[in-house]
Amino acid sequence: MQNCEVVPIKLWGEPEKPIPILCLQFSCHTQDEAQSRLSRQIPRYISRKLSLSNKFNSSFFSFKGEINSVECFLNTSTSPTIDIIDEIANNHSTPYVLYGKFGIEDKFKIEIYLYDAKICKIVYKNAIDVYPTYLFDSLDELCSKIVSIAGFILEKEDRMSLFSRDTLNWDAFLYYILAEDDRYAYTIGIKIPSFENTISLYFESLKIDCEFELSEKACIAFITDLYIKEKISYQRTLEYFNECLSLNENSVNINYALMIFHENHNNNQLSSFFANKLLTMNISNIEMLIDINKILTLKN
Repeated sequence: MQNCEVVPIKLWGEPEKPIPILCLQFSCHTQDEAQSRLSRQIPRYISRKLSLSNKFNSSFFSFKGEINSVECFLNTSTSPTIDIIDEIANNHSTPYVLYGKFGIEDKFKIEIYLYDAKICKIVYKNAIDVYPTYLFDSLDELCSKIVSIAGFILEKEDRMSLFSRDTLNWDAFLYYILAEDDRYAYTIGIKIPSFENTISLYFESLKIDCEFELSEKACIAFITDLYIKEKISYQRTLEYFNECLSLNENSVNINYALMIFHENHNNNQLSSFFANKLLTMNISNIEMLIDINKILTLKN
């Protein structure tokens, strides 16, 4: 069920350029850790989808580490005032800020507000009560609505991107959410309890849905970060990559990651093996194809 109120938006800047929009962590009136994580992940999902529409340059903002009025908002778990939203918009030089509230009863209850910093006014608000099974559909429709009230008409390809599904399995998405929350904390300098636990959460997500590409790419990126920044051993890194591969032997992303990993360690035989394996797959990424051909050319 949705209750919607809309004020027409005037386009900011040149219409052919993506509009900057900042998606804030939702307020969550609970001490439950699972709900708290979802209050951070749902706006991240919205942010990503808005970017996929090619109409918005969208980014996510967490309140961890913020000070003054913003920190007070986080600590009290109350909804931000217009003054705080305006402060955030000014600090981040963005014309639009999307924020909201999140809670769980028998359904997910989500309230969403879109603030226009140019006119200091909420231009869109929506209340959604939805069962977990239909959460993705509701959020995608919401993103489509935001795009349309901004005055954009979605082309067929943009609409397909907006409504594409990373996974249809709710459990796979929940494990991904848990892992991503740890990875996000790590990227902004907050110590996480266990790298092993974070990687295992990605693996659990991929065990449920081995074609969940978003989770797979995030897992590869996290393993790579640990190897480069945390100096985990070559052998341990290889074990992580191989376990990821065991979940989907025909994954382009993990086979490519292993090709690059072995190439960087001058393991010519294995880098060529993965390069030849990748040539048998349907790859449209030009940069990947260039790297594959470069490796095979150098070896011949």
